[in-house]
Order: sequence, then structure tokens, then C-alpha cells
Amino acid sequence: MRTMKRVLLVDDDDSLLRVTQKQLTAAGHEVVALPSAEAALDVFDPEEIDLVLTDIEMPEMDGIELLAEIKRRNPDTPVVVITAHGSVERAVTAMKTGAVDFLEKPFRRE
Repeated sequence: MRTMKRVLLVDDDDSLLRVTQKQLTAAGHEVVALPSAEAALDVFDPEEIDLVLTDIEMPEMDGIELLAEIKRRNPDTPVVVITAHGSVERAVTAMKTGAVDFLEKPFRRE
């Protein structure tokens, strides 16, 4: 049985991806950090992933589409959507699609 939580972190911003991965690892989590929604879906396994953190704005498949597909595969997987381009409309869309939270960048470490 795993004791640390495994987080799937998805963001096409390499700098933010690395910084967030380091912060989550320092907090005691195992992090799978990937630059695209497509790559995330290739490795997503609800038995292995405890939480998904995804950016909205990404080329090809965006974070809302990723959220919808993860929820289709496993409705119980918690997904937090993060974005630098936040709006009430996007937050509502994310929450209606199944996100457990919506965070605007930059976000605090806590």
C-alpha cells in the first residue's frame, strides 16, 4: 500500500511545471509532471493517481477537455484546474465539469 500521494501535474509552462513539482515533492508527494494533456492521458491510471493538477491553456487538448476525459474514465479522481487566465466563466465551467477546485496563477505554495 502506498503511503505518499501520487499527483499528476500537467502544464505546458516548463518553469511552472518544475517549480510546482519541486514544491509538491518537498511536501512528501510523488509527482508525475507532464507538458501536455495527451501525455497525461497516456499515463493516467486511477489506481495509481490520487490527484490531478492541470493547467487550462495548453495546445491541442486543453485542461477542461482533460478534466472531462479523466472524469469519464474515473469520476472519483479529484482534479484541480489552474490557470493564469482565470475568469468566473472558466471557473464555473471547470466546476460543472467536475473539478474540485479552480486556482489562479500565480498561486501560493500552501
